[in-house]
Amino acid sequence: MKNHSRCRSAALALVSVAGLVGSTTHAAENIDLLIRSATVVDVRSGKQEASRSIAVRGGDIMAIGDAAIAGRYRAERTVDVGGRFVIPGLWDMHVHFGGGDALIAENRALLPLYVAHGVTAVRDAAADISPSVLEWRDAVASGAMLGPTIFTSEPKLEGPIETCINDLQVHKGSSACFQNAAMSVRRCWMERRRLRAWCVSSPNVRAQKLPSSCCLS
Repeated sequence: MKNHSRCRSAALALVSVAGLVGSTTHAAENIDLLIRSATVVDVRSGKQEASRSIAVRGGDIMAIGDAAIAGRYRAERTVDVGGRFVIPGLWDMHVHFGGGDALIAENRALLPLYVAHGVTAVRDAAADISPSVLEWRDAVASGAMLGPTIFTSEPKLEGPIETCINDLQVHKGSSACFQNAAMSVRRCWMERRRLRAWCVSSPNVRAQKLPSSCCLS
């Protein structure tokens, strides 16, 4: 009788342990990209962290850690970078897309080169080809074009004498000019708010959620 009681107690203990293990097992999270064997440059400490794995989903870096974190995720694509360096994406805070309509194609061809050199966002301080820049901004944001995230102030405002091509001229007594200028200033203000919101939301430290832009070299 005692043996049966002991066997039953042991069986109940095993069931309890199995239930505990089952309750702590989590299904792997789906991610878009898992980068393995990366050397991450910590720009805060200046240290290099070798053999790191980076989990990316959508526009967010979900986690950075050792090889063990790979078991927490189910990646649509996995890339082994063989020890190459990963740094935060760089910003160019003062660029000018320009040169007039004749150089629109040349300016557009530069966009992939920014990304190739680690620049993942640019701030266009004033363009003389603003209609094209606005198209590029939206195309990059939608994923239709490879290039850095673009923030632009649109054309410069000037008086009746044009000193730079394609500036937005404001003539005294012309209500249409003032209306166009006011609309341009409003759009610039909205773009500034978009830039500020983007900067605030990117360095999100909750749940190891880091800026999505990074550069691999």
